[in-house]
Amino acid sequence: MRHYRLDELKRAFEADYAFFQNLKAPNFLRSAATRPEALEILQFAEEHLGKDIPCLRYSDYKTYHTTGSRSEFELAVFRRRDRLQATAVAAVLSGDPRFFRETEDLLWTVCNEYTWCLPAHSADCTLPVPPPPFEPEGLIKTAPVPQPVQLDLFTAETALALTEICHLLDDRLSALVKHRIRTLVKERLINPFMNLSFESFWFDDNCNWAAVCAGCVGMAAMYLIPEPQPLARIIYAVLASVECFLSGFGEDGLTTEGPSYWEYGFGYFCFFAQTLFERSGGQIDLFADEKVKKIAFFPEQILLAEGQAPNFADCRSDYRPSPGLVSLLKEKYPRLLLSAHSSEVFGETRNTVFKPTHWPHFSRSFFLRQPQINVLPDGDRFFESGGWVISRNRTEHGFFSFAAKGGHNGEMHNHNDLGSFILHYSGEDYLCELGAGVYVRESFGSLRYTFLNNSSRGHSVPLIGGAEQSPGKDTRYRSPEAALFCAEVLRAEFEENKVYCEFDLTKAYSTAVLERFTRAFTLNKQNYVLSLSDCFRLTGDVSVTERFVTRIKPEISDGQLLIRGKNGICAVNSAQGIMPEIRSEVLENNDPLARETVYFIDYTAVIKDGALDFKFYLKG
Repeated sequence: MRHYRLDELKRAFEADYAFFQNLKAPNFLRSAATRPEALEILQFAEEHLGKDIPCLRYSDYKTYHTTGSRSEFELAVFRRRDRLQATAVAAVLSGDPRFFRETEDLLWTVCNEYTWCLPAHSADCTLPVPPPPFEPEGLIKTAPVPQPVQLDLFTAETALALTEICHLLDDRLSALVKHRIRTLVKERLINPFMNLSFESFWFDDNCNWAAVCAGCVGMAAMYLIPEPQPLARIIYAVLASVECFLSGFGEDGLTTEGPSYWEYGFGYFCFFAQTLFERSGGQIDLFADEKVKKIAFFPEQILLAEGQAPNFADCRSDYRPSPGLVSLLKEKYPRLLLSAHSSEVFGETRNTVFKPTHWPHFSRSFFLRQPQINVLPDGDRFFESGGWVISRNRTEHGFFSFAAKGGHNGEMHNHNDLGSFILHYSGEDYLCELGAGVYVRESFGSLRYTFLNNSSRGHSVPLIGGAEQSPGKDTRYRSPEAALFCAEVLRAEFEENKVYCEFDLTKAYSTAVLERFTRAFTLNKQNYVLSLSDCFRLTGDVSVTERFVTRIKPEISDGQLLIRGKNGICAVNSAQGIMPEIRSEVLENNDPLARETVYFIDYTAVIKDGALDFKFYLKG
């Protein structure tokens, strides 16, 4: 990304500018208000007018650091944000004075919150508590000692939502409400960022936090600070942080955090970049950067089918990108084919296209023009930076697609999943990834790999002598480049009707019985057959369990393993004639309201040197 000097930024901010120009176009709001999703928002706002606002209880707050559960407190917080942000959008779309009054009450309520930081993101899992300012006899002794601010994702997102809503509804809001918002946003977001008086790892990190937190700082500052000189100082620092964020992507545009976190982090980067473009009068265009363009095309290239993504690591398999983000990216890159498919705004599980908690994704879905729906083309792609192999092939019954993963086991939101793969046909994953488990305190600590979703036990990879893959660093290697438990991609070749890829997975395991392990896939696009060959060199006779994971209940019929989907059947054959054992387990996923049954198909054999071979036949 191009480096901008302070004087360049200052001159750029002396230009004339306007935000949200779409909203000023003739009849735009009237047209936007007739979309089905807008009607649902208006109905939601109408139904909740004057109703009690969810209470934030201390007993729920402390639940996280007593039990590790996040949902009790977060659910109430998210419902507040849903109410605020949906009502604010309804006010903009309709101009109804009742929604303006309700928005003021909701804004005031959020301003009353002791902290905007979620318990899971607080450095010590507690609220900042100042020392007592009184002598025993009740006389004031000293002012409270300032405590470090917890500038987390949710503080940043809340501050941005309040600031933009204040900007959008400016002349319809009370001067006191606006003053309180501006004061709190500077106190909790902008000033700590500029004074570095916050506790966080993210400022110079390459994960999604840098884009979300710094991007929110930059956007809020552009609304609140009209003077070019102080604004230039803030944006200069913000650009340094978002540049660190971009460094976490491969030069081919890949993020190992997957499409869900691509949308979250890169989405905030894009909304910041567009706000910066507008504030600078079009002089600063981060979208012109070649790497940013490659990142923008990432999900289009990795989707297995419309709405279906390879959910390696902590990602969902059903992926429907934000219409607001897709609208913006299609304005910048007209050749982008990524589509946003509208659905219900609020669902019981809150896993819908429109997520009011993430204000800019939500609001731009109404405040930008609706994106065109495109036909997803066939495509084969190898992402060298993370060792991902993708093949997407349209058939008369939908897509026949395959994805396999290399990389290393020290990635952001990592799962121990080297060599794992997905086989997709006609809207279903016949062999799948489990994605994220329920986020609790231990999800990001030393117990992370005790959870099935995160460990290699929950992926389609073998257990070698009972050993799973290992996470993070391998202390046997001194070189930083060699110290990760990793996979080496030996080959990735694409032909018209065939895909071949091979991984060396020897370094994925730390067991002493393993000398060499390679895994090769051959995908035949014409016959809908996937062949897998695992070659082992072991120190002696060792029990190896080949595991395949599916959400579709398998069965054994006439000596053959069958996975019967809604639109097809996958038959699994072992070349060595091994019969499998089938186990099931009920899991919670990252939505606390949903539980699912997953199935593990285990083929066990004792070998020393040689191969275990399998074929997966798909029939419509």
